[in-house]
Order: sequence, then structure tokens, then C-alpha cells
Amino acid sequence: MLLQKKFVKETILFVAVIILLFSFLVWYGNWNLELLFNEKVIDLEGDMTTSDEHLTIKPREMIIDHSKITILVDYQVNPELRQLDLEFTTPPRLLLEKENKVDNNNSTLTMPSGAYPDSSEKIETIDESYFKYEYWYQNFPYELEQDLTLILDRTYMSKDHSQEISVDPGDNVEVEISDIGKYKGKLKEPQKTDEGLDTITFEGEILSDQFEYGFRVRDYLISMVNGEEVRPTGAGGGGSPGSNSNYQFEREYRIEDKMFWEGDLVLQVGRIRVLIGNRFESPYMDLNITEEL
Repeated sequence: MLLQKKFVKETILFVAVIILLFSFLVWYGNWNLELLFNEKVIDLEGDMTTSDEHLTIKPREMIIDHSKITILVDYQVNPELRQLDLEFTTPPRLLLEKENKVDNNNSTLTMPSGAYPDSSEKIETIDESYFKYEYWYQNFPYELEQDLTLILDRTYMSKDHSQEISVDPGDNVEVEISDIGKYKGKLKEPQKTDEGLDTITFEGEILSDQFEYGFRVRDYLISMVNGEEVRPTGAGGGGSPGSNSNYQFEREYRIEDKMFWEGDLVLQVGRIRVLIGNRFESPYMDLNITEEL
């Protein structure tokens, strides 16, 4: 009898814990319980194309369930970019807005707004390649009667590049990135900060005739000492566009390890990143959900 009572108490406690956990998930995730076993699948039509016509986004399907909105997106990339070996390392950024009030006479927004996806990924199979976006109700409360607007925000493509250039203070550097542009600059003479810390600055410039907003490069200065790599403590600086396709920048490297000056200085020029479209305009499309439900 005592064992039976103990079993009943443990069962009640277990059920209570499960109910509490479920209630917490519903509250924390802002779930819509009406859709718990009744998700909605909506076929989407239409597309968005960047101003440079390098990328076309074609939303194909929206899945609305109890905890999130999922959007599956097909895409087409200009074949010229494929020939340059440019690829997506992260999906284009798609914002989701509820009942967005926009000027329908325009095809782009100068001030995009909306919720960022909580997760996004590129999915590749033997037959197709597409993007998957998820917007959780926790950050994007949503009711079924609300129409939506999908906005294409910043989009980048990139390619692998690996080059090392031996440099000395005072040297000029120039690197041709095939069919994309030119990376150039000068390694300045070492300086000391007011705190007595050694610094050395690289003043650079990026030029491109191929892309409206130029490109960016992952670069870094190191020192090779007896075959071992010695890196600066950190790097600071910034940049500003000289013109649309011309970008000027500065890297200030802070040196704490005195061994740095005993080695051969090497400038590493790495991965290339290109902005697709116009950074001041964001294509958008309305998703008329209420007509499809």
C-alpha cells in the first residue's frame, strides 16, 4: 500500500513537472497553441532582384506553426559571379515586417525595418539549393490575420583568397584580385603610443571597377621568427569610402612582444567579400497571407 502511494505521488510530481516545463515553453516562446497540430503551409509567388541584377530571390513556401514562421527561398545568381568563384558563406539577410506601410509606387526601401531571422541556413541537395529562414514568435509575435512584408537587406558573397607578402616598414604593397579589383597600401614606420606601446600602421585602399561598392579583404600583419608566427596583441582602425567603388582604410597593430621586431614581417591577404546590390536600397515584396489561409 505504501509503495502504491509512493508511486502515485511520484507520478503526480512527474506530470506536474512536465506541465510546468510545457507551460514555460509556451510562455517563453510565445507559442500559438491553435497551431500546435495544425500548421499552415502557404505557397508563395513573386521575386526580388537587387539593383545590380546579380541576385534574384524567389520565396517559394511559408510554413506557419505553433512556435515560428519558416520561409523557404529559391534564388538565382548572375552566372558572371559564379565564374568569379563567389559564393554565399551566409544566406542573404531577409527581414520580416508585419503589415508594413510602404510606398507601393517604389520597388525598394531606403530604410529597411523588420525582424531579423532567428536562424538561417543554405540547404543543398543533389537536385536543388535554397535558403531556409526561421522567425520565432518569441522575438516576432504574430497573429494569422496579419499580412507580412519580406525585405531583402544586406547581401554578401565571398571567395577564398590566400596570399602572403613580405614587407618592411615604408614599403608599398599592391595586390591584383583577378576580375574583382585591386588591394594596395603602405606599411608605415613604427610609432610609440603615449603609454610607450609599439604600434605599426598599414594605410590601405581597395578599388574595383567590377562592383559598385567595391569589396573587402580579410588582412593581417604577422612576423615570422625562426619559422614561428608572432602576432600583434590587437588591431584597431577603421575605414571610409572615397567613392562608391573605392574604400580607404587603416589598420593600427599594437605590439607587446618584442620578438615581433626580430622576425620577417608578412602581410596576409585572405578571404574576399563583395556587397551585392545597393547598400542604400532594399527590395521588398508583400506576402498576402490572409488571402491564402
